[in-house]
Amino acid sequence: MTRLFCGNLNKKITEEQLKERLPGLLYIKWITDKSTGEFYGSSFLEMKDAASAALAVLQDKTKFLGRLVHSLRALMSDSTLKSCFHSLSHIIDP
Repeated sequence: MTRLFCGNLNKKITEEQLKERLPGLLYIKWITDKSTGEFYGSSFLEMKDAASAALAVLQDKTKFLGRLVHSLRALMSDSTLKSCFHSLSHIIDP
């Protein structure tokens, strides 16, 4: 399992929309205001594997539901992330 941070999400996004956008998404920790419970637009995500996480990271700075996702960063080492991208090269650079 690999964890990611995703920011600047549309505040009305649903779990279903996010799972459709990010195949391999297993769990979402919605970050909310402690006093109001309002969703901040950021979340921590758990992906089923490093390959799913690498594909999600490729969507950094893309528009989703009218907002530019500013930061979608893997919480894994650079070497692990590079090896994931290398293993996906046939998908992202045919």
